[in-house]
Formats: sequence, C-alpha cells, structure tokens
Amino acid sequence: MRKLAIAMVIALTVSTFSMTVYAEGAKGTWRKDNVGWWYELYGGGYYSNTWFQDNDLKWYYFNGAGYMAANQWIGDYYLGSDGAMLTNTKTPDGYMVDYSGKWINSKSNEDDIDLNNGTYTFDLSQADGNYGIDYYSAGGDYLLISGHMYRDSDNKYVGYKTLSYRFTKNTRYRTKYKLSYGIEVMKDQFVDFYKPEDGQYMLTFTVEDGDVTEIMIYQLRE
Repeated sequence: MRKLAIAMVIALTVSTFSMTVYAEGAKGTWRKDNVGWWYELYGGGYYSNTWFQDNDLKWYYFNGAGYMAANQWIGDYYLGSDGAMLTNTKTPDGYMVDYSGKWINSKSNEDDIDLNNGTYTFDLSQADGNYGIDYYSAGGDYLLISGHMYRDSDNKYVGYKTLSYRFTKNTRYRTKYKLSYGIEVMKDQFVDFYKPEDGQYMLTFTVEDGDVTEIMIYQLRE
C-alpha cells in the first residue's frame, strides 16, 4: 500500500446524470502499486474524489482513496479499462456516449420492429415534432444517432430512437449533393461532407444484423 502524503482533497459533486466539477490541471506523475494507479502531485499530495484531465486531454476519475477508477460509470460518464473516459462510442454494457463522453439518453426503449435489419432514414436537422435528430456521429467505429427514424420499405415512422450500428471494412459510403447522382466515397470524405451550416441533410443507411452495409448522406435543395 502506498504511503499517504499530504492529502489534497478537491471537493466534487457528481450527480447521477451529469459531470459537474473537474479537477484543475496540475503537474505531477502517474504512480502504481498493488492496489492501482494514482496521480502524485509534485510537492506532495494526490487527487481524490475528483476528475482530472491529463496532458493527452483524456479524462480520469479518482476515488476517495485517490485511486483511478476503471471499467465503471461515474454519473453519466464511462471509464474504460485504462481508466480514460470513453467518447463517441458504445460502452461495454451497451450504452452510447457522445463526443463529450456523456451518456446519450434514449427517449424510447420500446422497439416493436427489428431495427438491426432494414433501410432507414433520418432527417439531419434539429429535432422538432416528428422530424430531426438530437445527436449524430459517424466518425468512429459506430454510427451513433438519436432522433426521429423512418423505415424506407413502407415509409413508416418508427419513433424517436437512440441507436448504434457498427461500421465494417465492407461498409459502402456514398454522398449526394442536391439533384446530382450519388457517388461512392471514402469514409473520411463521407464524414467531412456533412456541414450543418450549409443547409438541410438527410441520412439513409442499410443495416444487416446491426452492421452498416451501405450509408448515404445527401444535401437537399435549399
């Protein structure tokens, strides 16, 4: 067990649903013993009961004893096996977190159709009534989306959903600009194509067993 230096306790309130306080960055070094990792500050002391952002801009949480937490939720934020907060992905227990690491709360958990197969459309505009999205990300290994969803086979509105689908090495990416023909592009080109400030976009994708086989984003006429 490590010897406790001058205890540096930083007050923190972590609600069930939000991260409210962050530790101020301070110079120090990571240490490890038979219990786990902690962050020792130069001049003595360590973080406890608080969040900390290191020089790589990754967020960590230290418990009351000063040890780094891992493989668990702290409020609405999930810490991976290396202790770093996950962002823009699905957590090991099946939930989605956004670019800031915050859990994306689904407004509806009742699915009356198989959403892991089929072709679906989202309106990539601000959610309003039966239209639009609240969150969208396609830059990582998953398509992460929260919004109002339509099934293309019968143009059926299937409700507000928070979903994640896997991209694979065989996923086909397409873009379409107004009345032009859709073209196949690389994934980075697909991601860069979406610029919300340039107008309204639609997103259509086909999934098989939860994997995205083809996805197209297209800008509508103004």
